[in-house]
Amino acid sequence: MANLEEYEFRPANDNEMAQVIRLGNYVFSESPLEDAPPHPLRPEWSQCAFHGRNLAAISGAYPFVVCLNGKKARLQGVTLVGTEPAYRRRGLVRRLITDLLHRGKADGEVASILLASRGAIYQRFGYGLASTGTAYEFDPREAVLREAFNDSGYLQRMGKQEAYPLITAIFKSYVKERNLMALRDESIWNRFLADVEKEKAHCLVHFDDAHQADGYCLYRTTQIQGANQTMDILDFAYTSLTAYKSLWHSLTSHDLVLTIKWFDAPQDDPAPGLLLEPRCLKPRTRDGMWMRVIDVAGMLAARRYDVDGDISIAIKDDEICPWNNGTYQVTVRKGEAKVSSGDSIDETAQIVCSINAFASMVSGHARPTWLHQIGLVQVADASDLARHDQLFATRYRPAMSFGF
Repeated sequence: MANLEEYEFRPANDNEMAQVIRLGNYVFSESPLEDAPPHPLRPEWSQCAFHGRNLAAISGAYPFVVCLNGKKARLQGVTLVGTEPAYRRRGLVRRLITDLLHRGKADGEVASILLASRGAIYQRFGYGLASTGTAYEFDPREAVLREAFNDSGYLQRMGKQEAYPLITAIFKSYVKERNLMALRDESIWNRFLADVEKEKAHCLVHFDDAHQADGYCLYRTTQIQGANQTMDILDFAYTSLTAYKSLWHSLTSHDLVLTIKWFDAPQDDPAPGLLLEPRCLKPRTRDGMWMRVIDVAGMLAARRYDVDGDISIAIKDDEICPWNNGTYQVTVRKGEAKVSSGDSIDETAQIVCSINAFASMVSGHARPTWLHQIGLVQVADASDLARHDQLFATRYRPAMSFGF
């Protein structure tokens, strides 16, 4: 490992941000439009490694508001982590991630989330898998709803500007009861819709019988050859099951579309339970969002719970955020957790685990029973595992509906 004292670690300034974005585009092979809106990452959210005049490595973290089982919490969304090839394998990324996590602690953010280029990299920094991504690729002619449904509302295809106030309101309502979904501020929406515009996407909005918008889908169609179009679903949100069914029926009713692809379907998306032949979706799973808990006590208190309970949890071997090591007494009543902590690690606590496994558990992604079965969680009494599972269960599976 190189001598890190040779490098200057700090946020980029205004004049350096263009260089930061260029390196990020190079690392991830992106070619943004010339008239794209400014990148939403602000200089003060970045953290970079400079070697003399050279920009050696970059990173950044958005200050997100994320719903954790329906309760809002402050998390950081790590992005643009990359290194100039000549500076790789020198420990720069580890230092940058450490800096971001420590900054998050100072800013009151309870956890850090990211989409990993390689899970192996970020597990070394304490991240645990917090969601599973699901992708569909199917023939719409086979994706028929099992039962007919009555819809007294209607669908309308709209321009993005006209639809903007409607879809942003729908998304905000859709997210508020979900799990691990971040709210989108204006800059995120502008960037997201610019990408949608680049793809020449369509916007389909569902209105109920009171003319209130309660669902939308952003999608694009591509003609490969003749009557052989492909449809890509880019964004899908709804606040009523009728809106979901109506949007689904419309999307699967395009005569010239022979393939529909949805890369970011939630793990508990309704379609597999609603279709006559669910296997037609050909679902593929992959790692989704990774989460690194910055403040264990804060994270335990930040999410909502659906049952009452008491539990003791010991976290050990957190080298990057050593303040997390210790034993936590958690009391949950009426959805809220009260947490007290001590510096000593009690090996007889009801649950003993690493910071990685804790992230998978507290996010609702992995049940304590499963984590115990694969050796990532120690328990004082295995007969208590069903109760632990209930305590950390979430109403919706954790999911993230946009990349960053």
